[in-house]
Formats: sequence, structure tokens, C-alpha cells
Amino acid sequence: MLGSLYANGYGVTTDYKVAAEYYKIGADLGDDTAMNAIGDMYYWGYGVNLDYKESVRYYEMAADLGNGQAMYNLGWAYERGEGVKEDNSIAFEYFLAGAQAGSANSQYEAGHFYEVGIGGVTPDIEEAKYWYLLGAEGGDERAIEAVMRLIPRDEWPDFIEKK
Repeated sequence: MLGSLYANGYGVTTDYKVAAEYYKIGADLGDDTAMNAIGDMYYWGYGVNLDYKESVRYYEMAADLGNGQAMYNLGWAYERGEGVKEDNSIAFEYFLAGAQAGSANSQYEAGHFYEVGIGGVTPDIEEAKYWYLLGAEGGDERAIEAVMRLIPRDEWPDFIEKK
């Protein structure tokens, strides 16, 4: 994707404005990864004016196409009230949908909501462990730390280093 080349400076000079233009083209063509990426550009104000509402609009488009990272980003927006009214129950719905779509970040957040009981979620430590383990396997550092905190060392999965 050309947008990511310009956003990250791969083989070209980093240029967020050009990256945003390419991401918008991709989004207009129906690419969920580009939709999520231009949402990120609006969220952080890279190459475009910072605009949380516009970021949410693009995240919603990507999430509607099954993009798990966009679902995570929407959960983040609802949890913090950025571009939308703060609502932890809606945040949880997006985190859980993202977790089910395979987003390691969302898997951590789903585990956290289950562990603590946020957004009307009934605390359930076993459900929290389930999502933390999936997030840890996907490489989310926060999920790895949660697994190490909640699960006895001799029960840690092989992908977690046992020092």
C-alpha cells in the first residue's frame, strides 16, 4: 500500500500528507486497512488536521468490513470519549468484536474488562484469562503481563519465557 510507504518512509521520504492522500484513495476504493490507517491519521493529526470524529467515521467503515484493529480503535474512542460520547459498554462491545476478529490488542482489552468488570460486564476471571492468553499469543505485551500475573508460572504457555 503506497500510503504506508510514505507514512513509514520505506524507500521514500516520510510524508504524512502524501500518505493520507493515498490512504484516502484506498479507503474510497473499499480497502478496510486503508480506512483504518486514514482513521489513525485523523486520530493523531498526521498529514491531516486532528479530528477525532473523522477518525471514528473511518474506523466505523473499516470495522463494518471486519477489521479487528478498527474495532479496537473504536473501543478506545468510546472508552475515552474521543470523537464519540464516552460509553464503556459500547467500548466493550467493540473490544469483544475486535477480540473475536483476532486483534491481540482487543483480546487484552476484553480480558481487562472481564477481569475488572468495566462497562456493565460481570467480572469473570476465567473469561479474562481466556482473552489474555489469546492476546499474549498474539504478542500483546499487556496481555503477556496479565497472564504472568494471573496464571501460575508452571501453567504458562510455551510462548511465554519462564525466567
